[in-house]
Amino acid sequence: MNNKSFLRYFIELLIVIVGVTIAFWLNTRAESSKEQKTLNNYYREIQSDLKSDHRSLEYKIRNNQAKREKMGRALQFYFEGTPNRDSIFAYSQEIGNYDFFDPKDITYRTMINSGDLKLINNLVIKQRLVALYDRYQVIDHLQKNHLQALDENFFPKYVYMVDYVAGEVLVPMEEDILVKNYFAFVVNELGTHLAYYNSVLQMNEKLDSLIQLEL
Repeated sequence: MNNKSFLRYFIELLIVIVGVTIAFWLNTRAESSKEQKTLNNYYREIQSDLKSDHRSLEYKIRNNQAKREKMGRALQFYFEGTPNRDSIFAYSQEIGNYDFFDPKDITYRTMINSGDLKLINNLVIKQRLVALYDRYQVIDHLQKNHLQALDENFFPKYVYMVDYVAGEVLVPMEEDILVKNYFAFVVNELGTHLAYYNSVLQMNEKLDSLIQLEL
């Protein structure tokens, strides 16, 4: 093989290598662009979920704080002597009225189930996103325990204290330790719920700000 033939083959090989490299680079760039577009769509959907959760949390905080204050006023009756039956009856109906937080997690669950959580290359955002939804799970657990305590202990006995059709109390409710204890139970439980609600509200705001910087 003479030098001219060798040079021609070398140039052809070089052209092939360069062509493959360029094609690979273009494909990688297109794939990266596609992934970034997908990630940005996820970010916008997460932001929408965060804003919805933010509004819900603010509402739940106001409502549950008001309810906690009512339960506190009901407890105060017991420290002022024998409480009035009608007052205790009125306040006792609030024990079973709950307003729990139910976050929007469809986007996060989609990312988890599809494996697309790996698209988030900002480690701080990923950590805070996971931490927020982990905290949501703690809240869900607290709320379910609260409801279970009412279903298993309070409601079964309470229905025998009241004639719901006539709207009358059938027993001396103001002397029943169950009612008194559940006023205290709700005050304590709502205090815990409110602490978590306020905590995730702050986490929500910080995560939303970080995502906004990425868009």
